[in-house]
Amino acid sequence: MLDLTTYGLTRRLEDKFLSLIKSDQFIGRVTRIERDWDLVATKDGIIRCERRLSATLGIVEVAVGDWVSVKVDEEQTPPAPVICELLLRRNEVKRKRSSAGEARAQIIASNVDICCIVVGLDSGLNANRLARSLIMVLDSQAQPILVLTKADEASPRKLEKTMKLAKHVSESLEVFAINAKDQTSIAPLKKILTQTDQTTALVGASGAGKSTLMNSLSGLEVAVTQQVRKGDFRGRHTTTFKELLPLSSGSVIIDTPGIRSVGLWQADQGIEAYFWPIYEAAANCAYSRCAHNNEVGCGVTAAISEGTFDQGFLDLWRDLDKESSETYGLPG
Repeated sequence: MLDLTTYGLTRRLEDKFLSLIKSDQFIGRVTRIERDWDLVATKDGIIRCERRLSATLGIVEVAVGDWVSVKVDEEQTPPAPVICELLLRRNEVKRKRSSAGEARAQIIASNVDICCIVVGLDSGLNANRLARSLIMVLDSQAQPILVLTKADEASPRKLEKTMKLAKHVSESLEVFAINAKDQTSIAPLKKILTQTDQTTALVGASGAGKSTLMNSLSGLEVAVTQQVRKGDFRGRHTTTFKELLPLSSGSVIIDTPGIRSVGLWQADQGIEAYFWPIYEAAANCAYSRCAHNNEVGCGVTAAISEGTFDQGFLDLWRDLDKESSETYGLPG
């Protein structure tokens, strides 16, 4: 028997799920997704389940972190467990992914409380990518944390410069600079990420050190980068699938493959949360349809003049708001 409380199942959730599922079904949480099947943590252990998208009530894809109902299909030979329904998706961390020339949504993880944006100090911090990542996380309403790995390899000057850039992108963003292989170094971050019943997702580029951090947090050996190639900073042995692992504290952590680009997908809530100073200033515009192009009585223009934010911040808002808006109406 597997104790699902170690995978985040609380008594409140269990009672809710039991009222939704049929007598021949049981509760599970998706822990890993491969091409044609999923691993699901259930009371009977981690089992391999067939994926039947028609059974997920219109949800395009099951995601790591999802709570699902499972049943054994006795009509198959041999009988096989099948995911029947999606029981809960409280939130989802998603991005726009282009595949074969077609833009679509990709769910990185679901039911996430904290999302760590992991950046290797060897590759450097890109302000535009960080802003996009922040919007992606804020749109899910998860708590964002920036984790700068390989701090032991960075000079004090580079670390100071990177921290300053991070604060320029978001003054309120919590930032940790760590050596992921050193338990003392990760201790303050670990204290936050190991709260009971909490789900943390790690996102970032390939070779950023996500799996190394996951190893240190879990004490388990998962697929980890052994060496990073010079030139593109990508790992030679990186995670190629999303995977959820329980921690001894009663929390869970989700490791994800490297993300090359962070495109926004229907991220209105995240954009409003990140660019809140613009929306606050726009409320002071003299006209409801103000385009914020130096019109008389424009609250946004006044805010720029007063130094509340700069023109670059406004230009980024225009670009990302347009990018996000263009995804509405596209197939998910």
